Amino acid sequence: MKRVIFTVFLVFALAAFINGTANAQRYVTGVCSNCHTMHNSENGVAVATNNSGSVTGTPNAHLTLSTCIGCHGVSGTTVGGAPNIFGATVTSMTAAGTYNINVANAVQNRHNPIDLNGYYSQSGDSRFTSTAPGGSGANITFTNASTQETCAGATGCHGNHTAGLNTSDAGIKGFHHNKTGTAYRYLQTSANVAITGNEASDWEQSLIAAGTTSGAGLHNVYSADINTGISQLCAQCHAAFHATGDAGQNDPNEISSGSWIRHPNDVNIQTVSPGLSGGTANIATDYINTPFGFASTDLATVTSTTAYTLASGAGGNVVCVTCHRVHGTANAFILRFSYNSISAGSGGTSGCLNCHYNQR
Repeated sequence: MKRVIFTVFLVFALAAFINGTANAQRYVTGVCSNCHTMHNSENGVAVATNNSGSVTGTPNAHLTLSTCIGCHGVSGTTVGGAPNIFGATVTSMTAAGTYNINVANAVQNRHNPIDLNGYYSQSGDSRFTSTAPGGSGANITFTNASTQETCAGATGCHGNHTAGLNTSDAGIKGFHHNKTGTAYRYLQTSANVAITGNEASDWEQSLIAAGTTSGAGLHNVYSADINTGISQLCAQCHAAFHATGDAGQNDPNEISSGSWIRHPNDVNIQTVSPGLSGGTANIATDYINTPFGFASTDLATVTSTTAYTLASGAGGNVVCVTCHRVHGTANAFILRFSYNSISAGSGGTSGCLNCHYNQR
């Protein structure tokens, strides 16, 4: 009997080690050759592809089948099951939106990492030669061509931000195999503090495709922690909009003399609720259009496969991604909704009015 119990325990322990617990992050698993080629030669023919998806005789770093954007769909296809960050249709997009310029068709509608130069036009984007919007006091600034925004690395969002890692390839090395920490979506602050959260295993593709806004499903759970929450990542470059390592109630960039001067961030909707004086009963759970963030203590119970409401844990918090996506959208300022179409007194329930229901 003891042997049976031990065997069952061992099976479950191995399963937890391989697949991760309910709240662990997901990393690349599966056949190595899905992503790597040992010599870039099979039967005398090159197999690796470049950024544009064309077969190349030049091997890629770390023996990979393609580059970062090559694997992630710049040519219309992905490698090794990677998420498509250039999706042209709703069914192919992820929670972060898309870099596809047929959708995010203006520089204000997307981030523009230098990795995309030569594939999507970057003209007119002053963010490459100056600080980011709201960048006063930021930890990462872009002062010349050598320090332009990248997908990963010292001046990017993903991976390791140690000085000198000036390419995405250098910054992301090791993260796909969980060798350098358990950061949510491989995201870290400039001090390499891991961002926390619970990830939808399909990057919310099925949720977005189905148009499901509430109920149980595969959805991201964002952290609103003042040190490891998703807004702290955004604040690395956009620090004038939100200070790093500080709750919104104490942030001089957001509140002055008791009045909000910028939208609250990392703030509990149930305790600080401008325009919500009647309570929060009318605020809908909407994973796609206005997701909430949660305190780190809630991340253990608010999972990516169960429904949540404002009452879950300590209640929902406003975070940067409540209103914005990260890569790009069809709306200005990478918003989840069209800001200019939100009209008080219209009876609408989208965008701002999902939370500010007294203004409907």
